[in-house]
Formats: sequence, C-alpha cells, structure tokens
Amino acid sequence: MKKPWSRLSETFYKQLETAQFGAQYRAEKTTFSVFATQAERVRIELFDNPQDDNPLIIDMQGEPPFYTIDIGGNLEGRYYQYRVRRGGKWIIAQDPWAYSMTANSQLAMVVNFESTNPEGWNLHHKPKIITRTEAVLYETHINDSTVSKASNHKYPGKYIGMVERNTHTKDGFKTGLDHLTELGITHVHLLPLHDMGSLDEINGGYNWGYDPMYFMAPEGVYATDSVDGSVRVKEFKMMVKAFHEADLRVVLDVVYNHTFVHEEHPFEILAPGWYFRKTAEGTFGDGSGCGNETASESPLFQKYVLDSLRLYLEAYQVDGFRFDLLALHDTEFVKHIEAHVKAIRPDAILYGEPWTGSVSLLPKSKQFRQGCQKGMAFALFNDHLRNAVKGDNDGVKKGFVSGGKNRENAIAKGIAGGIHYNETLFDYAEKPGEVINYVSCHDNLCLYDKLKSCHLAESDEALAKRSLMALSIPLLSFGTLFIQGGTEIMRTKYADHNSFISGDEINGIQWERKGEFLGHFEAVKALIKLRKDLGCFAVDDEAWVKSNLKFVKLKSGVIAYEIDLSGLLKDLKNGVKRILIVHNASMKALKLSELTDEAEGLFLYDSEWFLSGKATPEALAISEGEKIVSQSSVIVGY
Repeated sequence: MKKPWSRLSETFYKQLETAQFGAQYRAEKTTFSVFATQAERVRIELFDNPQDDNPLIIDMQGEPPFYTIDIGGNLEGRYYQYRVRRGGKWIIAQDPWAYSMTANSQLAMVVNFESTNPEGWNLHHKPKIITRTEAVLYETHINDSTVSKASNHKYPGKYIGMVERNTHTKDGFKTGLDHLTELGITHVHLLPLHDMGSLDEINGGYNWGYDPMYFMAPEGVYATDSVDGSVRVKEFKMMVKAFHEADLRVVLDVVYNHTFVHEEHPFEILAPGWYFRKTAEGTFGDGSGCGNETASESPLFQKYVLDSLRLYLEAYQVDGFRFDLLALHDTEFVKHIEAHVKAIRPDAILYGEPWTGSVSLLPKSKQFRQGCQKGMAFALFNDHLRNAVKGDNDGVKKGFVSGGKNRENAIAKGIAGGIHYNETLFDYAEKPGEVINYVSCHDNLCLYDKLKSCHLAESDEALAKRSLMALSIPLLSFGTLFIQGGTEIMRTKYADHNSFISGDEINGIQWERKGEFLGHFEAVKALIKLRKDLGCFAVDDEAWVKSNLKFVKLKSGVIAYEIDLSGLLKDLKNGVKRILIVHNASMKALKLSELTDEAEGLFLYDSEWFLSGKATPEALAISEGEKIVSQSSVIVGY
C-alpha cells in the first residue's frame, strides 16, 4: 500500500515538526490542534462535564491535515472530542494526544499540569544519578504489589497504594514500598500505565496493560476517582514523587508497537493509513500478534511517540522506559528515540524486547533486534542467558539449575555481559550495559512455577535452592540486572503462563510467602548489596571485562570464574582484591582446592547460609568451610 506520507513538501514536514497537537492549556485560552486527513470539515465539541449533553460545537480552522482553534477563557477541567466529516458523514473521534480522559475514555480532558502538581512537586528529592549497569530493575504491576490481603494496603490497586509506607504482613514482614527499599533495588519497572482498552474504569478489572488506547493519558482504573480526569494525573505524580523520595527511580513500560483496536482507533479515524502498517491490499499488518502494528517509519507516528516520551519525562518526571516488542520499530527510529530522550534526560535508562510478536510487515533487515544496539544507550533483554539458566519458558526442558546439560558456555556469555569475550564466548553486545540479564518476567511461567514443572516431586526447600541459584547468576553477571517482582519470595502464579487477564487471585504477590521463604529473600537482598559493594559488575567496558574476568571451570554442572578487583579502588572489608564465584549445580560437593591454589581467603557469600536458616557470618575463613556444597552459589574473596 502506498504510504500517505510519501512525496510530501518541506513545508509540510516543517509544519508537522512544529505542531503542538492536543489541548495546550493556558489560563486565558486553550489551543486545540488535530491532524485529520481527507476531511471536509473538522469540529470540536466542548463539554462542561462528562454528563453534559449540550456541548459547545465549533468549526476548527485550517486545511487538511492541520486543524486548530483557540477557545478563550479558563477551560481547565473541561472535556472535549472531535467530529470529522469525511465522505459526507460525521465521525466522532477522541484526541490521540489527550493528556487525560474521563472514565472509560469517553471524552478527553483539558489538563492544567501545574494545578495537578502534588505539594512540593517541583523541588522534590530525586535519587542520585547512577549508570545503567548500577541499576537493579524490579518489574511489577500496581495490582500485583498491593492487592493481597496479606500486604495490608489501604489503597490496593491504586497509584497511591504503590507508595504507602508501613505496610506489612500479620507477622511483621515488610510489604509494598518498604519491601522494595529493604530489598535494595534501584528502579521500579511498572507494567504499562497508559490508558487501556479493555478495563472498565468504573467497576475495575485486571490487565497487564499491553492493550493501549491513549498513550499520553494515564489509566483511570488506578486512580481513586476515575471520572475526574485530573485525579489520575495528580495521583500518578504523587506515586512518582514518593518513589523518588524513597530513593527509587521509575521506569515506565511503554507499548508503542500496536493498539487495542485499529479500525475504530482515533489514529485510523482521523488519519487513515498514517499510524498503522498495511499490506498492498490495505489489510492491517499483525507483527504484534494483537491484530495490528504501528508504522514507526511514518513521520506522524514518530512525532506521536516522541511527544509522548517527552510528556512522561517532563510532566511526570519518570526516569526511563522499557519498550515492548522493540523489533517492530525500525532501527533509524530507535536511534531518534535515544537522541530525543537523552537530550531531555541524559541519565534516563532505555531498554526493550529485541523481538516481534509475529511476522511483521517491516523488513527484518530494518527491525531493531539483538546486535542493532551496539554503541547505543539501549539495552536489550538477554533471552540466551535466561533459557540457559532455567530452560524453556513454559515447558519441561531443563536449564543449568535443573541439571540441563551443556549450558555452561551459554551462561558464561551472559556472565561476561554478552561482549566478544573471546573466540568461543561472544554474543550480541559491544558493552555489558547493552544487555539486560534476567531469568523471568511477567510473560510465561514465573521462576517458581517453571522450576516446579521440571521437578514435580521436589519440596519447596529443594526448589528454593534452584531458584536462588537461578537468580544468583544474573545478579553476579556483567550487564544490567532485571528481577521479576516476587521472585525474591518464591512467588507463584499457579502455573498460569499467560496471566494477562487472570485477575488478582493469580497475579497478586503472595506476601505471606516472604515469611515462608525468608532465607531466600535474605539471600537475594544480600546479593544485591554485595553486587553494589563489589563494584565490578557496574563496569560498562569491554576491555576491562576481558582483562579482569577469568573463567576457571565451565563444565559438568559447574561455572566458576575469578574477577580481579584491584583496579576499582573499592574499600572492601578485609582487603579483598580478587573474588572467585562458583555456581555449582552438579549435585556433587566441590572442594575449593579444585578451583584455586590460594590457601587463604574468606567466604563472602554462600547461599547455604541463608537457606539453612543459620546466622549469616560477616566472612568465613576458607579453613572453616573448605567445601562448596552442591546446588549453591558461593563467593570467595582473596
């Protein structure tokens, strides 16, 4: 199908570049602008409130595709929609650039961002700037974190519920925000919070959020009042502010690759063919697997995405973005995204999925896949490490921690940060920070359920050993670290591998498991702290990793490697300058003498300390514990 933006004049591109679409509020007037093609007339309908059935109707000025109108007076909190006449028929369309909506996206709202600022917003505390490889990303969902009765949240399933303090189980174990600060993460990765197409904002419901409708409007189901569109804007900001004041950064999961509907979406109503990819016959592409795919090569869609990212960075002060199905965007556009975001927030973190959901109309040579990120600020999920550690996502194929054979080299590539470590160990990265190391996320079986599927007869205590080793590997790897929320307390989703609409009973984090698997939690917490203290895994340099990382053993269910810390100038206790890390999944006890000639050293970490329930020593001399127990991860300092 011929692209409608082909052969357009320089004047058009200049006008598009400078256009400010949506409702630009000022106290004395509001300017409404919309992009509508093939239109005979365009009108705006202005409502006093969502129940108003007698709107003010005004013809907008301009020629296709640029229409605008100034309406005098203070329109803060008023609602509006567009009506386009095409082919002799009037069609209603909501504003794709809407900054907020009334319940269930019935009308767009004029937003005064200044009046929605929480108290102290402009000068609130921001966490200090850190590098991408210092990040500890923690993926969660507003409902998942807050709805369990065991968590004792006053506002379950709400923006402000995410940042309640002093929530805990009946046994006194911290939940919610206090749990996150206790764990030691740096970034809260929130599943999509833009307006969704499937939820009833009046009666509630559950969805992960990968069903986007209006990308610049916050989802109303998470607000304490979904009818007044200003409430969701203010409470979103309240959440961000409270996270920041707890020294946590906020990453938004953004889904620009498709929409919930396509023929009925304002994209297609207002500007047919400008936002979606179509075949030569005019049918919609489906590279997302959700019925459509957006056209990242379209100048209008590019503007939409860039304007949306700017909005979240400036109006909501978020700290980064995770991009869904990033391979549906062409490489050149992803470079534009990087430049645009970094110009606004140089410290913003950027990462995404380097694959599609189905076969795309975008040629594979243009898709942003693993390897395209070399030299960029973007990091891409490392499914190679993930699969080697745990096995396949939803089946019973076993990974390294379950006794799977010949997984050691694949894991070593991830430990080295996916760089070209040598002629045998190399993957898709130029720098370690271009890799997101992880073992599970919202998709597919969560870690506990995957391990359970491979070891049906094993006790939870035995599964905890496997789970902790699985988490220990990315925790002790070069690159950027990512943890699925709840894995630190052995979260289960009862074997539901695709729980996107399965509700709170399946998806809610079972906070009572924190007490049941306290040793597992304490071990993950200790590893996060140790990762920060060691400093080596924050190095984002290929040459340094190649010079200071040495693999000692990679076979028979054992992965052992040394890291020289002497050049990092870290003040580690007991004068440690070199560490030996061992992941032993062999089911056989291993002696340190098999891996090192050093006679003196200290155990800095052993997962057995925590899982056995014993007191955790600050450091244990080698002579007091010379064997490495099977199914454990160990760090020894020299």
